[in-house]
Amino acid sequence: NAASLVTNLSFYATDDNALLHGPDGCETADFAKTLLKQITPLLLCDNEEAVVEAARVYGNFSRIPEVREFMLETRVVEALTLLLDHPNMEVLYAVVGSLVNLTTDPLHRDALVAAGGCQGLLDVLERCVAAIHAAVTSETRGDGGEGGGGGGLSLGTICALAVIVCKAMVNITVV
Repeated sequence: NAASLVTNLSFYATDDNALLHGPDGCETADFAKTLLKQITPLLLCDNEEAVVEAARVYGNFSRIPEVREFMLETRVVEALTLLLDHPNMEVLYAVVGSLVNLTTDPLHRDALVAAGGCQGLLDVLERCVAAIHAAVTSETRGDGGEGGGGGGLSLGTICALAVIVCKAMVNITVV
């Protein structure tokens, strides 16, 4: 889908990346905002793959300060915070990846906190710990470590999600 294309093309944050910085003669922020206005509705659609890709797009673009401001103005921060309750761990991984970029900036960090982001992140961390425990317990019982809670993600990916949540929380509390 188009969102995956945007995700893949915007991953590398080089100066010559026209997707991130706009084509020649186009203001970066204006170009990004135009593109992201098309991506934003995907955050709250029923198709989980589309939600994942939209969150990944925001993860890539949220490295740009003007995009972080756009995310505040258009309530994308609130939408991402709501998605912290999503049952799909892959969605959570993409959402938390987007939010960690916001936590590096004091204004956006405060907006995330005001939207309930701290509690949402802690809830995700709790779910990760439960999924890790279930996988380890299942492995100990000898039923292959597929004991549940991870939504089909590998134990390593669940641990990586827990680490990203911790990074966001450290940014919120320390930076």
